[in-house]
Amino acid sequence: MANPKIQELTLDLAELNQMFEQLKRPRNIDAILLQKKRIETELSNLRAQSQANPETQKVRTVNSEVKRYECDISNYAWDQSDKFVKFFIALDGVQDASEENVVVTFKPQSILLKVANVQNKDHKFEVNNLLQEIDVEKSYRKIKTNSVAIYAKKAVEGKKWSHLTSTEKKLADMKKSDMENDLASDKDPNAGLMNIMKKMYDSGDSETKRMIAKAWTEGQEKSRNPELQF
Repeated sequence: MANPKIQELTLDLAELNQMFEQLKRPRNIDAILLQKKRIETELSNLRAQSQANPETQKVRTVNSEVKRYECDISNYAWDQSDKFVKFFIALDGVQDASEENVVVTFKPQSILLKVANVQNKDHKFEVNNLLQEIDVEKSYRKIKTNSVAIYAKKAVEGKKWSHLTSTEKKLADMKKSDMENDLASDKDPNAGLMNIMKKMYDSGDSETKRMIAKAWTEGQEKSRNPELQF
């Protein structure tokens, strides 16, 4: 039986998402984004607890294997050389996984890493809408101590990527353009930025919306907690 609290929070989040689509006032956008972040965090924690609690966890088998909880990996860094865009994904204990349990699917403009059965969980790292195309055949990964390194071969060698994804570049370009217009017209730059993000959220795909919500929430939390800035 589903956890009633999880069901309630899921309904709350769905309602907030509907409300967000109608918002135009900066203060309301700010408030809804923060509330969405809190609910998403609480949902994630409740789902993890539900899976870990022996009294509520049920054994589900597929081909006689226990179904594990899947986690999104958010702790990573990226860099680039003339030939490669390099990702360094932190994951404790990954060096103990078998080779066949660490799989990277390369596509011309996306990367999907799946790691099965590390600390009784499955893990996923995904990047879509890469700024430039990669050479799928010449891209590869290495398993290291507590991390996975992914080497995405640039289709055009020597070309420096200004951003990791086209979504990030689009947001940066729109921000720069609107900020310049607002400064020229003596408008509040912060209000301009909020309008940019609202426009992109309205017209973006699910990945764009996730990225904007995350960036906006983190920015607001840092502005309220100066000690988080570094």
